[in-house]
Amino acid sequence: MRRRLKLPEIYVVPRKTAAIRCLNALRNNQAIWTLIDQKFHQGILIDFLGHPAQVAAGTALFALRACSPVLAVNIHRTPRAKHVITISEPIKVAPNTENPITAAMQNFSDKVGEFVLKYPEQWTWYHRRWQVRWHKLRKRG
Repeated sequence: MRRRLKLPEIYVVPRKTAAIRCLNALRNNQAIWTLIDQKFHQGILIDFLGHPAQVAAGTALFALRACSPVLAVNIHRTPRAKHVITISEPIKVAPNTENPITAAMQNFSDKVGEFVLKYPEQWTWYHRRWQVRWHKLRKRG
């Protein structure tokens, strides 16, 4: 079906080679997919739905280094068992802000938060999302 619809291939990239492969993909005008509402103990501190949360900075770093915009994507189910995909306007990382990585990740997380608040019954998480390990917190920017 993917070939019939002329959709690009989708790859799962091993963690060891993920950074370079993702940067190369972006530089070749390809899309990458990252999940930013993941709990990450060694990440940067942002506000997610009114609570401090740690996130990985990778999405913002990729966007900044590849001069690539970020699109927030949400898929929700309708009452008639259909699925609707919502794609945000492109979000750019502003490199000349005080902490561009933190600011970008906050912006991206705010977009995800909007989707969660709009369809809270469809956002499921099985771990302590807001547990912050303050002693492992890294400052990035």
